[in-house]
Amino acid sequence: MGRFVVACTPLHGHVTPLLAVTAALTARGHEVVVCTGARFAGAVEAAGATHRPLPGPADFDDRRLEAEVPERGARGRIARVNADIRRLLADRLPAQHVAVAAAVAEVGPDAVVVDSSFLGGITWRLGSASPPLAVVNVTFLTLGGRGVPPAGVGLAWRPGVLGGLRDRAVRQVTDRVVVRPGLRALDAAATSVLGAPVPGMLFDGPGMADLLLVATVAGFEHPRSDLPAHVRYVGPLAPPAATGGTPPWWGDLDGRRVVHVTQGTMDTADPGRLLAPTLAALAADDVVVVASTGGRPVAGVTDALGGPLPANARVVPFVPYADLLPRVDVMVTNGGFGGVQQALAEGVPLVCAGDGEDKPEVARRVARSGAGLDLRRGSPSSARIGRAVRTVLADDRYRRAAGRLASEMAATGGAAAAADEIEALADRGRRRR
Repeated sequence: MGRFVVACTPLHGHVTPLLAVTAALTARGHEVVVCTGARFAGAVEAAGATHRPLPGPADFDDRRLEAEVPERGARGRIARVNADIRRLLADRLPAQHVAVAAAVAEVGPDAVVVDSSFLGGITWRLGSASPPLAVVNVTFLTLGGRGVPPAGVGLAWRPGVLGGLRDRAVRQVTDRVVVRPGLRALDAAATSVLGAPVPGMLFDGPGMADLLLVATVAGFEHPRSDLPAHVRYVGPLAPPAATGGTPPWWGDLDGRRVVHVTQGTMDTADPGRLLAPTLAALAADDVVVVASTGGRPVAGVTDALGGPLPANARVVPFVPYADLLPRVDVMVTNGGFGGVQQALAEGVPLVCAGDGEDKPEVARRVARSGAGLDLRRGSPSSARIGRAVRTVLADDRYRRAAGRLASEMAATGGAAAAADEIEALADRGRRRR
């Protein structure tokens, strides 16, 4: 059996898919050491692996991002984007690099596996001949290519000459102006461990690995004609289905149309952005609205509503998706990548409303696929949400498009396919030694 080092940024939406892969590897008898945040130690052990804490700045608590990145409250999306690049990527990179190097020296793995924001894994690979590195892409595919809009600005896909001209112009403005402060911070971080910057690290860095596993399917991504040979679509990397523990009102969903609304696990501080407006928008509709707060107190939702919950609302901190999603008719989401993939895997159409991190990019892909609507804002009005939900409920084309993606996802293999690819990568690495 083999030995593997897995390293991931301590964000819930990044750790979860990496632990799905970890569980698939340990189930086959492999030894896996997982380097991630201290708060995930129990989840790592539950996946059958050994937890190794991240050093110093590489570790943080994603439930307190407002403290980690105080600039997230600043006005202007550009300022927030650059703050995230600097605080969550550049400032963590040197410690991540050290963490991977130390784990490799101690474990002697056959391969290293990191998530796509663990850029210290990329710098480690660029400075080391072995073992090979696999990156698990836990968001939309950021690699540049022909006919693909530049990553990070939320452009809709536009084919043809005019689309290509637009993409090149926007890419230049993005790199030279929009994210230039963040890119400078990344260059400085890479230089501190390698002695030189790494051009293209922000979006093309995952492509520098020996293997890039993408946690979706080609049908969800923008069409591209020049996909690198080492890229593999493996489908959603969801954790093992955890059922049970459903709330006492679960029977209220029987025979009813169900709308689920979520702000994911990061953008949960203000339920007035999406949860409360959705509950208000559908209060008089013949649906049950299930809202999850991402762990925040339910009282925050009633505060945002300015009054009691509507009679058709059911609000909980968390809800097991394995139980809920098969019952859902429409999901209203801020566009978190992992949640969107889990919904589509069940054939659930979507209404997306997000304006931070990768959310606009995910929403554009949902709209292009036909599996839902993109509201193009993070704090839509109740009226706008209500119209969108009713449109998706009334038009079966959205559910059919989501169903096509669900069929494609079912054929990929998920975590088992990812484990197959990682085992093959390790075998190739052993033969090269």
